[in-house]
Amino acid sequence: MTVTQFESKLTWSPLQVAEKAEAAIPLGYQTLDEEVHICEVNSDWLRAVGYQREEVIGRRFEGFLPAYEQDQDGVGLFARDNCCSASGGFA
Repeated sequence: MTVTQFESKLTWSPLQVAEKAEAAIPLGYQTLDEEVHICEVNSDWLRAVGYQREEVIGRRFEGFLPAYEQDQDGVGLFARDNCCSASGGFA
């Protein structure tokens, strides 16, 4: 890779980065905000859960977990245990 090619990648928008990641990662993934709301999902994630993108964006992630993964308040155990990073990924 030349310096010019590398520098052009530094100017990718967040959408371009997400598109490149989706093409490179053949797994379902989501990004979450600090309050555990879904910010973005890829097509593999949508296919696995059977939803359309507009049905999930902005909803809390815990709503997509099976009951055994939630505590009595309906909050995902990973969120209660503080395992979710500020960037929305899993620690």
